[in-house]
Amino acid sequence: MDHLKAALNRKHPFETGITLPLSLEAAIETQLSLTPDEIIRRRKLTMKAIKKRAVALESATTTSQAPIHSDVAKIAGNLNLDLLEELIDLTDYPDRALVEDLRNGMPVVGHMTVAPGVFAPPRPPTDSDGKEKVISLDELHRRARSARASIINSICEEGFKAEVWEGTLQEVEKGHLEGPLQLTAIESSFENPVIVRRFPVHQSDKTRLCDDYKRSTNLNKFGDVLWAARNPTHPPDPDRCMETSEQGCRRLQFPDLQG
Repeated sequence: MDHLKAALNRKHPFETGITLPLSLEAAIETQLSLTPDEIIRRRKLTMKAIKKRAVALESATTTSQAPIHSDVAKIAGNLNLDLLEELIDLTDYPDRALVEDLRNGMPVVGHMTVAPGVFAPPRPPTDSDGKEKVISLDELHRRARSARASIINSICEEGFKAEVWEGTLQEVEKGHLEGPLQLTAIESSFENPVIVRRFPVHQSDKTRLCDDYKRSTNLNKFGDVLWAARNPTHPPDPDRCMETSEQGCRRLQFPDLQG
């Protein structure tokens, strides 16, 4: 009987556990209680109010965009960051640093620190199995040297992929990459090249070229990385750079490396 009384007196887990955010509960309640036509009407009113506020902020937006770096402006220059900042405050969005990240940009050449805000990695130093998530530059170079032969063999075993070769040459023509070069040229130009396999992902309307950063442990390194291929206007410094995965993969796709 004591167990029965205790069970009857216990509260339901939904009453004691972690609940949904109030904003999400309100959104669910709105979907359940209103008709589709009423939801559409309210959404139109909301969008009308947002567009009206965007027009009112045009002058302030022009002023705040003036000091934005030209490279950042190419990406975020058309965003109404003042309006976004107001919407973040209005909705209690947790990442208050988002607007500043978009306004100031992120370093892509030279020493890259782990930035706070929206770009901060939300992961602990190690995986659940104890493996390192962040490694030193020397460790990255060591792993790259030990894995180089197996990566080259895996590329040769898969055979020559014309779509990868042709797609990468198009990037070279646009000035995004350099090459093609032989493996010996890579090793002579860069002190510690990190080579990564490039592979095609076929989508409905195009073929996307992807670089396997995970197998090269590039994703585990957050400092002292010079992404020369991403920004060809900054020549690589052999004393402080690694070859990027794009360059390594593209150069390994040279036909005479296919066995």
